[in-house]
Amino acid sequence: MKLGLFFTLGVSLELWHNLGLLDREKLIYERLLDQEVVDRIYWFTYGVNDKRFENLLPRGILVVPMPAFFAGRIGSLLYSFLAPLFLRRFLRDTDVIKTNQMRGSWAGV
Repeated sequence: MKLGLFFTLGVSLELWHNLGLLDREKLIYERLLDQEVVDRIYWFTYGVNDKRFENLLPRGILVVPMPAFFAGRIGSLLYSFLAPLFLRRFLRDTDVIKTNQMRGSWAGV
């Protein structure tokens, strides 16, 4: 099974890392992979440079960053509505879609 996680609108791995939240936030996904509940997890983030944090994550988590031309507040909001179009090749391969918060959940819906 493959899981797709849509981050909260405007939230990036860089933000999680800078706030010291990354280690805590990735635990549940590490467990899902370790227990073989899921084979792969896609993290759809709002950071344009988030791919660089992929080496801090367990094998099986693929970071899919927001395209750079959507950088900024208005761009992030626009991307939240257009993300399903940009991410369709990943979403076709996804069995379960999860969102972290209500803010931006429409991207997953």
